[in-house]
Amino acid sequence: MIKTIQAIIGNKTFEFSEAYVKKSGNVPTIGKSERPYWGVTKKYVYIECYAVYTYNNEAEQYGYDIRKFPICYRKGEGIFAHKLKLIDLYTSDLEKILEDIKFFLWWENSVHKMEIQKELEKCESYCKVYSKMVKLIGVPE
Repeated sequence: MIKTIQAIIGNKTFEFSEAYVKKSGNVPTIGKSERPYWGVTKKYVYIECYAVYTYNNEAEQYGYDIRKFPICYRKGEGIFAHKLKLIDLYTSDLEKILEDIKFFLWWENSVHKMEIQKELEKCESYCKVYSKMVKLIGVPE
């Protein structure tokens, strides 16, 4: 799954567009506490969270349990993170990231692109009117 995410992302930071976040109402989230993340690279997911490295009995794997920031902090239990390595995430969190990326790319290609094309067509019609106006009354370009 990590290889698939890396292949999609390439050598850049993958971020969800402002238009997507505005339209969906929030940034994508991962973990039991539904913590928002805003970027993914080949190695990291960028997320503000409290992470505890633990064993997940259900998935039978080690990884970071992503949580909200605790009210009281127990020394040695976890870390305050700004980014986490993809390799240290639970499979369920990696699946969620991959699904978020797939849906975002579909949305950009199928929905947002059409909205931009309609806006461009509208703008081009105004450009034609402006060009006519320039020719008729000599408004400087």
